[in-house]
Amino acid sequence: SAQYLTMTKELYTAYEHVKEVFNKVGDKL
Repeated sequence: SAQYLTMTKELYTAYEHVKEVFNKVGDKL
C-alpha cells in the first residue's frame, strides 16, 4: 500500500542520515 511505501521511504531516509553522521564521526576519530 502507499502508506507502507511512505514508511519505507522515511526509514531509508533516516538510515541514510545516520550513515552520514557515522561517516563524519569516523573521520574525526
